Amino acid sequence: MNPSFKNPIIIMGMHRSGTSLVTQILESAGLFVGDKKDSNYESMLFKFLNQWILTNSSGSWDSPESIEYILANKEMRNLTEDYLESILVSRHLINYLGLKNFLKYRKLDNLTFKWGWKDPRNTFTFPIWSTLFPKSNVIHVYRHGVDVAQSLKVRYEKAKSREIQVHKLRKQNGHYYLFSKKRRGFVNSVHFHNLDNGLDLWNRYMTQANFIVTSLNSRALLVKYEDLLHTPQQTIQKLLQFCGLPSDQGDFLASNLKIKPSRAYAFKQDSKLEKYAIKHQDCLAKWGYGNLDKINELSGQ
Repeated sequence: MNPSFKNPIIIMGMHRSGTSLVTQILESAGLFVGDKKDSNYESMLFKFLNQWILTNSSGSWDSPESIEYILANKEMRNLTEDYLESILVSRHLINYLGLKNFLKYRKLDNLTFKWGWKDPRNTFTFPIWSTLFPKSNVIHVYRHGVDVAQSLKVRYEKAKSREIQVHKLRKQNGHYYLFSKKRRGFVNSVHFHNLDNGLDLWNRYMTQANFIVTSLNSRALLVKYEDLLHTPQQTIQKLLQFCGLPSDQGDFLASNLKIKPSRAYAFKQDSKLEKYAIKHQDCLAKWGYGNLDKINELSGQ
């Protein structure tokens, strides 16, 4: 058996950065990313395990640095890794492989096809996974920080509006939580009501991912979301070669993608966001987004 089949492709990157699009492309090309997935192409099993890791360290996807408490505590780290390994050799693996594959292979080590999973949380949980899969490969997808921050803010506003509407209807109908309580807050992450908090989290994810990518060298691939939109054929070809997938399907995949080039550097279409980008140029420049003249050229302005 080709030993590379034992090495998963771990896809990471800040939320709202294009990781779902990249995963969709790779799945279409033959990368197995899970039998049970959510709408963002995230394996339900690995998503649950990543959430468990962060929760166990009193963290979450939008407050991930507390995982350092586990990484720095040898006993807790060993327990965490032992638990994860136990889950991945148990019947719970059916949630990732599906029943047919589980009955055929039983273990991840036995797989004869390329596999992996996508979850932005991998950016911070990777040190744990790298112990279980020491030869894993990483794809880091990144996008302009202002577009990410704005996307988080828009998602927050939509969720808030929806929850407030439901809340008002309950009051108007006289129910007002008479027989039930809210199981969660009005929004998932209340602090994304402004751009600053979103940009700050983007910078933290970028910093952590950069550390991982640098340490892995050739076992890591950087994918710029804007490059995928502007030059899909070339970018997809790099993805396929990196993952060891048939490269002859690159042009077909690119031509069948519903790509909207206007989503690249979308902040340029809003004068307030453009001013915000100029104000935070130093932060953006650290990750190759500081040259606004070049961005104007690429965005056709």
